[in-house]
Amino acid sequence: MSRKIDSKELVPEEVIIHEAVMAELESQANKNRETGYAGLEEVKRIRELGESPGPERAGFKVSFKGSRPTDFEIRYAKAGEIDSLIRKLAIDENATLITADKVQSLVAESKGLSVILFEYEQEENPFVLEKYFCEGVLSVFLREGFPVKILKGKPGDSRREDVSEPIDRESMKALAKGIIDEANSRTDSVVEIDRKGFALAQFKDFRVVISRPPLSDVYEISCHRVSKAFSFQEYGLVEEQVKHICEEAKGVLIAGVPGCGKTSLVSSLVNHLHSSGRLVKTAEASRDAPIDKGVSRYSDSQSSNTDLLELLLQGRPDVVLLDDLKSGEDFRLFSDLRFSGVRVLGVLDAGSLQDALWKTVSRLGAENALSCIDTIVLMDQGVPSIIAVLRWTCCQDNKLGGDGSPPGSAIKVIAESIPCRKKLLEASFASENLLFMK
Repeated sequence: MSRKIDSKELVPEEVIIHEAVMAELESQANKNRETGYAGLEEVKRIRELGESPGPERAGFKVSFKGSRPTDFEIRYAKAGEIDSLIRKLAIDENATLITADKVQSLVAESKGLSVILFEYEQEENPFVLEKYFCEGVLSVFLREGFPVKILKGKPGDSRREDVSEPIDRESMKALAKGIIDEANSRTDSVVEIDRKGFALAQFKDFRVVISRPPLSDVYEISCHRVSKAFSFQEYGLVEEQVKHICEEAKGVLIAGVPGCGKTSLVSSLVNHLHSSGRLVKTAEASRDAPIDKGVSRYSDSQSSNTDLLELLLQGRPDVVLLDDLKSGEDFRLFSDLRFSGVRVLGVLDAGSLQDALWKTVSRLGAENALSCIDTIVLMDQGVPSIIAVLRWTCCQDNKLGGDGSPPGSAIKVIAESIPCRKKLLEASFASENLLFMK
């Protein structure tokens, strides 16, 4: 709104802000949410414009009216209680209601109010951090009090460089506000997560993570370019590997250290399966992968895993991609989908085959983990370094006995490479506890 006033698209005599709006912004700021700080900065900017008229722009009055919402109104805010308070103030003041809420606009118009609906701008300007992304730049890192750093190269073969003078706190705060404002106003972007001290915004080609005190010691912003979309054929897999991953494997883990190229591989695999006629759906924390528009993509940060499971199963997909497996709930969603008969691709951070297997067993237990996972793909420097198929059996293990006690039952798992069937890993589990690996 301040931009429209400054450019004289809006020429108000008075701007009235409901106290309920201020209460909501204050509440969000107290929770260290970027949207709360951005909103308060916008109100401050509007006041400054009203008190400091320019040579071609008249000043105006800024006032705060109405009462702060009651506990009842806060409890039923999603049902429209607070929106109703704002409309009532507009009626009482014979004012034009300015909103970005489509439903609020329709209700107000149906009651005869004058309304200005701020819709998303159709003409998009370059993203504010795009200037740092010259050829070969993968990521940009900004930290209060330090120079801007860029990461150049390719996954597994990159280097960091300083490209600016140190950035002070005020500049970082202004940049964080600008990023959130831009994400909320563009058609090609969205604020995926806005939590206490932490926000994640997704632009068309970039993923931005913002952290602020007290969660972090200082302001930090990291921006990552969306991975390049490769063709699945470009990975040079042999026919048996392609057939196993695309047709035979039912529960696949794609593992590797951060930045090793997991997103590029799963994107190309999902696109390949989609183009082959499979119905593919994804659940992602940040929907930044270069996936075909025909693939349904859901945000796991906007709903519970219970709701996601219901939504995914009702859609009757052939394949589901679960990006960024971390918590026990994420792994249980993987397990529930597999035991429902759906083929599942899961992505997780792990440095080795052993790490990926242990991480999964520790979340699900040995029996569940080994029943729903049959393949692990380990990424290294942008390419699949290992494609391992798992086979397991139940047996007795003398190592479980001790002090003359009888042997205990164990689950023995062997990981073999495809296509040469070389043994890569042998492990035994008992009662959800890892016994030994070799």
